[in-house]
Amino acid sequence: DTRIRSALPTINYLIENGAKVILASHFGRPKGERKPEMSLAPCAKHLSDLINKPVAFVDDCIGPKVEEAVKALQSG
Repeated sequence: DTRIRSALPTINYLIENGAKVILASHFGRPKGERKPEMSLAPCAKHLSDLINKPVAFVDDCIGPKVEEAVKALQSG
């Protein structure tokens, strides 16, 4: 929570100024496997609660799902 909260002033500034904000992070992928308990989905939900705006979560960093999510972004 500390890292999310420390980024809030910047995230809010970007939103207020009409930016399309894309955040990326990871917990890791031990031995190349996806582990549901290491998903960042709960962090996206928490961020959404903190900024009172919907936060889209994509469970990858490249590929068609990411491209579609980026195309769907709205300013602010």
